[in-house]
Amino acid sequence: MKRFIGCLILAALAFPAAAQRVDARADTPGEAASEPSLIEALRRELLVRERMTATGEAAPNSNTSPEPIGPDAGSKAKASAKPRNEGNKEDTPVGPVYAYVPKGAQKRQRARNPGSIASLRATMALARGAPTEAVQVAERGLAEHPDNAELRLILTRALIATGQPIAASNTVAPLLGADQPDWRPWYWAGTAALLEGRHQEAARALDSALERDRQQPSAWAHRGLAELGLGRARIAINMLTMARRLAPDDPEILFNLGLAAEAANDPKLAIRAYRHMLTGPAPITPQRRESALLRINALR
Repeated sequence: MKRFIGCLILAALAFPAAAQRVDARADTPGEAASEPSLIEALRRELLVRERMTATGEAAPNSNTSPEPIGPDAGSKAKASAKPRNEGNKEDTPVGPVYAYVPKGAQKRQRARNPGSIASLRATMALARGAPTEAVQVAERGLAEHPDNAELRLILTRALIATGQPIAASNTVAPLLGADQPDWRPWYWAGTAALLEGRHQEAARALDSALERDRQQPSAWAHRGLAELGLGRARIAINMLTMARRLAPDDPEILFNLGLAAEAANDPKLAIRAYRHMLTGPAPITPQRRESALLRINALR
């Protein structure tokens, strides 16, 4: 059961399907060598979502946010970057994103919002698939402007993208006050806890995020993953169903709803979710398509 729950959590954060335990210490050397880690899976999805935001691509049917995995913290670059090669957009590298800002405007912007230039540069680094650079830029900016909340959020995202959820938790912690009206710090704190396998703590943080904004499909989806980690498949289905209402055609939400239904011994719901994903308008990777087809055949 623990192995199956690990598969569910990994599938929500990764484009390739994988069946790996959340606790890396429980994996055998052979399993670890053949399957991507949970951190690597989230890193890949995060970079795709960041690139979608930078290039103006909309997330699948999300009615609240341009990226299901989280919001675009900080200034958004109105970029016109295009993929270098045609083909699968998820696997196509993206060229640098450039945003020209006159020097006079830069000075005025820095005066109004110290650290805004560093925020923009770090966000652009994430958008072009350079999370290590984003960490470096955000860390330098935060050293100069320690009270800049947007920089702290961007650094948190970049740390998760580079596989450092513990550092991400420590970075976002100063923003987690009871008087914090923004849902994003709580969301990223919950995501980092989820990656560390701290499911109860992840559930509490994601509940706080949803108290502040109940219209975020990614928060509902990750809340469902926390329930799966706690072994409560039926509650996870309820959470993933809420996420589906907000983003009806998101393939990751549908796939994980199917997996949760399998865990709850509800094959009819699982097949419906997989078929919706396969026939929906949102693009899916060949690996995810093959995995869904195999699961449908096994459930018949």
